[in-house]
Amino acid sequence: MSIKPAAVSDDVFERVLAAIEVMAGSATLRRTKREIEKVAGLAHATVARAFAQDLREPTRYAINERFNALQGETGGLSAEGVEERNKDEQLEQGKERIKVLEGERAVHLQTIYALWLASQPDQSAAPIVRIKRPRSPNLQ
Repeated sequence: MSIKPAAVSDDVFERVLAAIEVMAGSATLRRTKREIEKVAGLAHATVARAFAQDLREPTRYAINERFNALQGETGGLSAEGVEERNKDEQLEQGKERIKVLEGERAVHLQTIYALWLASQPDQSAAPIVRIKRPRSPNLQ
């Protein structure tokens, strides 16, 4: 025998709906049920029962549909969080582009150096300059 959770009042649905509307208008509030709890001033269990009741018995408030529409593809991030994530992704793409360009530059520099070496006269008879360092007594 399963225990049916207590029904949630219309006041709770209205407070949850008001919290969803506040979150929709705010750029800083995260799009999570935890945030709904904070904004509405409701307990976790109450908010959970409201969403479960809305799934079982469709209500005129349709809080699940509204909450899902609010979340969209943000994954619970606020509008500012989404912007920050997009900036981070753009930064990573820029870093990858820089790596590619640096690799291409290295190839071009090697080609230029090889061409410069090929254009130089043969200098195989250049004197070798010794670097005078103190020697270990074992190496002599």
